[in-house]
Amino acid sequence: MQANLMKKIRRLSKKTKQILNAEYLPEVDVGLTGYEGALIVFLVHKADKSPTAKDIQEEFHLSKSSVSEALSALESKGYLKLVASKEDGRKKDIVLTDLAYQHAEKAGRAIARLEKRLVEGIDPAKLAIYEEVTDLMLTNLGGKQ
Repeated sequence: MQANLMKKIRRLSKKTKQILNAEYLPEVDVGLTGYEGALIVFLVHKADKSPTAKDIQEEFHLSKSSVSEALSALESKGYLKLVASKEDGRKKDIVLTDLAYQHAEKAGRAIARLEKRLVEGIDPAKLAIYEEVTDLMLTNLGGKQ
């Protein structure tokens, strides 16, 4: 049972990623990796809380250098600006541009359409059980829900 469960989790993850990349994301933005797109959406959703590089490290389980590289790439593509922090000169504040907000809106619509397709025809009670079970699995693995 458990080996089969892991196989199904991998297959579901891989298939949703393939469909998202092939069918939905091309209409969102060209020139961004899936990771960069996800990072922009994360930053937009956390914009009111002034997200930091540390927040990104924790959310995406990345090293400090990987986050720094990703932010620099997004800055060079015009999605954000890194500005010296007024509170701590050693830190940079992440300032999102209009382009980032436009991307997040398009990506959000694409993801919502994929999620709708994913759960089509599934009883809401079964979906509630699925969410409860996956939350428990994440807890078992020491992850956030």
